[in-house]
Amino acid sequence: MECTRALIVFARYPELGQTKTRLAASLGDVDTLQLYEAMLADTAWSAGLVANCLHLAALTGLPKDGSRPRDPMGRSPFSPFLLSEQQGDEFGARLGAAMELAVSAAGGPALLVGADSPEISTELLERAFVCLEEHDVVLGPAPDGGYYLIGMQSYYPSLFENINWSTETVAAETEAAAHALGLSTTRLEALSDLDYLEDLRNLAIRRRHALAIAGGPSPCPATDSWLRGALPGQNGIPPRLTEGGTDDPI
Repeated sequence: MECTRALIVFARYPELGQTKTRLAASLGDVDTLQLYEAMLADTAWSAGLVANCLHLAALTGLPKDGSRPRDPMGRSPFSPFLLSEQQGDEFGARLGAAMELAVSAAGGPALLVGADSPEISTELLERAFVCLEEHDVVLGPAPDGGYYLIGMQSYYPSLFENINWSTETVAAETEAAAHALGLSTTRLEALSDLDYLEDLRNLAIRRRHALAIAGGPSPCPATDSWLRGALPGQNGIPPRLTEGGTDDPI
């Protein structure tokens, strides 16, 4: 079956000292790298299970040999993905180039997802494609005003231009740009980004509660294992995660 839709993961290739630098300021480079590898692998695993879809990844810092990011769980989440280096000097330009690549590769609707919201699930991504059957643009908003996902029926470059990136108005400005073009928009449920230690502690609480009532597989098993200090090669739960709280976040 010919695929007429695409999904592109937009992220940084995991490298010590180069990932999640704001979080690393509190957590340390080694623990942050292990966490980011887990988050990225979980995101790719969920995305890779979306059927009838081209799977792409735009990574900054991609090794020249095209090495795929490591999965600490021993899976191969990037096996269905075509990898490429991000293009563009500014963040908005890189986002736009990645979305243009996805739309042109499939000749139809495309989703772009980041790796900072490990709770994203295959089911949520499928719902995003369903939204694009009735709307031109779909956003997955983050509580900080940004978004973890953007989907488009076609490539609309102005949605990546003149946006005040890394502010609380990113999602709203993107919707305003879409409406200025006469495009219809809709939103998915909000998912939190992980930028600071408090974000990580809140994730640990949510995941503990989710696992206590879950009736199916976790959308982020590698991240869950990291929170328990149980990933291969991990030296227990990072102390900064448990300071002032429980000894076992999960």
